[in-house]
Amino acid sequence: MNKFNSSQTVGEIVSIMPKASEIFKQYKIDFCCGGNRPLEEVLYELHLDENLILNKINEIFEESNNTKE
Repeated sequence: MNKFNSSQTVGEIVSIMPKASEIFKQYKIDFCCGGNRPLEEVLYELHLDENLILNKINEIFEESNNTKE
């Protein structure tokens, strides 16, 4: 099950899962000053693949949940 979607803001995603900031840094996605923007808008502007980024974020989320169990 996917926890995150592209309609969420970049800042919201990082506040729920701080480890997402690593992915955002890798792809030069501003999660600080630009954190109030929806992820889909940022990805479109940067010409990044929405499915790729969301899959990476959701994979890290699943891994962190499996580690907690």
